[in-house]
Amino acid sequence: MAAPLQEGIYHARGRRPGRHFALLFLRVLPGEGAPAAAAALGDLWAMLQGLKAGRVRDLEGVALPVDDDAMTVLLGFGRNAFELDGTALERPRGLADAHLFRSADPAGGGPLLRGSGLSYATDVRANMATEAFCIQVIAETKLAVDRAVVETWKALADRAEPVLELTTFYLGNQRNDHRSWIDFHDGLSNLRSEDRESVIAIGPGTDESWVVGGTYLAFVRVAVDLAGWRRLQRADQELAVGRDKLNGCPIVAVRGAELRTDPGCPVAGTQIWQTANDAPYAEPPEVSDARVRASHVQRANHHIRPASDFGSRRSFARATSSSSGHPSRPASAPA
Repeated sequence: MAAPLQEGIYHARGRRPGRHFALLFLRVLPGEGAPAAAAALGDLWAMLQGLKAGRVRDLEGVALPVDDDAMTVLLGFGRNAFELDGTALERPRGLADAHLFRSADPAGGGPLLRGSGLSYATDVRANMATEAFCIQVIAETKLAVDRAVVETWKALADRAEPVLELTTFYLGNQRNDHRSWIDFHDGLSNLRSEDRESVIAIGPGTDESWVVGGTYLAFVRVAVDLAGWRRLQRADQELAVGRDKLNGCPIVAVRGAELRTDPGCPVAGTQIWQTANDAPYAEPPEVSDARVRASHVQRANHHIRPASDFGSRRSFARATSSSSGHPSRPASAPA
């Protein structure tokens, strides 16, 4: 039986991530090798596990209330971790240069990934998130993720001989109406529950044997042109997305000025994001109308089965909303 995936990957049926999110990036200081980095990382991991249990190092003997936090912590290793002196393992093929995001142009902007059509925001001059390690924290409360960021900084700053530094972090949250800033439901082309682990986990023959059963994580911040989006009529927005704006049901046809959705969607008495709709409507159905096939949800390779087939190139995405003034700062690391 394969080992379970790390916590913080909410792929099982009925499991949903907490409403608040933080992703922290850690750099190894110059001159420090893998053994020192591993020791520092181990101490940091122990501190984070203590936080989950309500223990803060500076408050000895004080138990914090954490029952409502539902906090999870996930650890990822970036390409720089495999360049440290004393590292026993070579960089996995999945972290080869051809698969990584490109560096931003020093003057600002530039292509993100060759052939993708994605670019850095024009005010981004460096990718601040290409470091040795990343830590993902998800929790139901904002306090829990904010506290994890502060306690991480404190733990690193308190070391007598510093080894790691916190270079940057990003925060996000999930709206309680399960929508994004463009007002459509998140999870527009979800993987079916039964397909998720086979898509997420690295399978035999696709990478070095020691990473089989692990996962890769890509972090992308996307700038949304809300002014431009709101200039579109509702029907144009829905056709671009491929779902009804109000109920989230997939569009199956265009008849004149009318966009038609599956008449049985959503399942009676439920919202589109609830489990009852997971099997029939998580992925949009096959359609013949070329205008619908050009929509966002139809461009995912959901028609290639099984979903784990390499040609489907499916990914398991979790979206959060942020109003930060620093858009489009991506990073890549396996988790």
